[in-house]
Amino acid sequence: MKSVLSIWLVLFICFLNTTSCRENTDNTNQNNTINTFADYLGEPIKIDLKGKVIDLNNTPLDSVLVVAGNKSATTDEYGNFTINNVSAHQEFVALEAQRKDYKNTMVTLAPKKDTSAVNIILLKATEPCLFWFCKHNHNLPNTID
Repeated sequence: MKSVLSIWLVLFICFLNTTSCRENTDNTNQNNTINTFADYLGEPIKIDLKGKVIDLNNTPLDSVLVVAGNKSATTDEYGNFTINNVSAHQEFVALEAQRKDYKNTMVTLAPKKDTSAVNIILLKATEPCLFWFCKHNHNLPNTID
């Protein structure tokens, strides 16, 4: 009796498997366009980027190399930079800031019109942090004896 029941169970499962795996021939509600990664970034555009590079104490940093695409600029004594005619996308542009003794920082943003302003904060390379989500030193005392 158990073997007959198990045979019927196997046959029922096979029946469900074959009837549920039919190909859908109704293409009326299917979207056949495939979006590439570049489609989500928007159309290519040229923009001017202006900004300021500071540290955690809001001190302007000079001599910081700021790179956007194949263009770059160095900050002045007040931490200001300008990069003209940058190749970007309507929804995305990436900037990288580099300076000795500081951690390299990557910033991404969605450009606004023809000119975008951005502020970049650089962190000291030797600055310890106890937590992975923090951007500063907590100055907590060492409790290990």
